[in-house]
Amino acid sequence: MKERLALAGKRAVFEALKSGRNIEEVFFLLGKKQELFELLKLAQQNEIKTSEVDAKKLRSLYCGVHQGVVAITSAEYLSLEDLLEKAKKVSRSGLFLIVLDHLSDPHNLGAIVRTAAVFGVDGVIIPKDRSVRVTSTVLKVAAGGCEYVPIVMVRNIAETVAKLKAEGIWVYATGIDGEDLFETRFARDVAVVVGSEDKGVSRLVRERSSSLLTIPMPGENLSLNVSVAAGIVMAAVAKQKWQKV
Repeated sequence: MKERLALAGKRAVFEALKSGRNIEEVFFLLGKKQELFELLKLAQQNEIKTSEVDAKKLRSLYCGVHQGVVAITSAEYLSLEDLLEKAKKVSRSGLFLIVLDHLSDPHNLGAIVRTAAVFGVDGVIIPKDRSVRVTSTVLKVAAGGCEYVPIVMVRNIAETVAKLKAEGIWVYATGIDGEDLFETRFARDVAVVVGSEDKGVSRLVRERSSSLLTIPMPGENLSLNVSVAAGIVMAAVAKQKWQKV
């Protein structure tokens, strides 16, 4: 399943070219050829058309901060079955998945994917409806992360949790009154569910998960941004998994 969109920013476009993402054309700002030399060289090596255009044309393709370069590409989603098959073949320390229960902010999705790439997450799972999808903003905020972390779109998160458990994957939902994140001994194959910005993990998803995780917060009575919370959990899981390798 693919959705055509614009990819903006030097880092994001360069990583997309390096990874072999399907790109139709790269547009760059008049006078930026020397500054973007390595990026444009990579595009030409991949036989991708490059076009030098004025600022008005570039703004018509992407209205945000583009750093002088915009690529036309598409959102790409993997099926859950293909993700599991692919991840099992390459995983050295067991599967590590992040499941997002109806996030709405593209900046949060992009930040989570970027962090997921850093900590070796095998895939990020999002629902098809009532949730943010991969957009131009997501690709830009992810800063290349979408090239290294497959994104799966599923019909129903609760059903997906049940499927993951049937595959032998231990599913941890995040929320209050759960097991201390920093005291948890994680299973070999792990999926962590992170809830939406306003409601957290839904009741049905919590009930279907294997156990509940809580980030201990001894400071002031404030809540964490969802992408920050996801990053803390990913770091904790990754630390244990790589210690076992």
